[in-house]
Amino acid sequence: MPAAWTELGAEAFRVRCGPNYRKNGNKEPSAPALGRVVAVDSLRSECKIFNFLALNHIALPEPTPGWREPYPEFLVINQMLPVHFHNSFLTTEATDGETLHLIVYVRLKAALAPNYSGDAEPRDAEELLKRFLLRADQDPEIAHCFKEIGVVRNLDDLIGANVPRSLTSLFKKFNGKPVLTRPEHFFHRDPDNRYFAIDLDAH
Repeated sequence: MPAAWTELGAEAFRVRCGPNYRKNGNKEPSAPALGRVVAVDSLRSECKIFNFLALNHIALPEPTPGWREPYPEFLVINQMLPVHFHNSFLTTEATDGETLHLIVYVRLKAALAPNYSGDAEPRDAEELLKRFLLRADQDPEIAHCFKEIGVVRNLDDLIGANVPRSLTSLFKKFNGKPVLTRPEHFFHRDPDNRYFAIDLDAH
């Protein structure tokens, strides 16, 4: 079956909302996304590939004419998944083997939080994202707050497939829930400031 992907509206994700989330536990559909997915690649390799854009085998989409923002135009996320499941769910940088790479290219909006420099405590989603783009590769306190939300839309089909029961129970428990990526994430900034890349190591 040919590989395919489609855009998904941000409202499909339920995110925490305040005030007092810890007390109330309220969630609601996300506001519109602050970027747009413009390309997706899927690769299979004999081992994990970190900072793959630096190898110059894959070109970024065409740049937006006149881009002058202090943050990169593209956020590129490389999700690395093992071809063969391990007995343990723990992973380290040294854990290696055949790897599936799901690479997502997000073109960010221009003029995010235009009056925010990234130094003060962020007050909204735009300032939070801008601070992350400017400082995550330099400040562990910011980097360690990074989360991802995975959503399996056809969970019933997956449960009926030949997937280990231990994994299907995890999918049920964490489907659509945010997960901290630390310490299995690695950040790479393009010297020309065209992209900010994140390797997420789930191997």
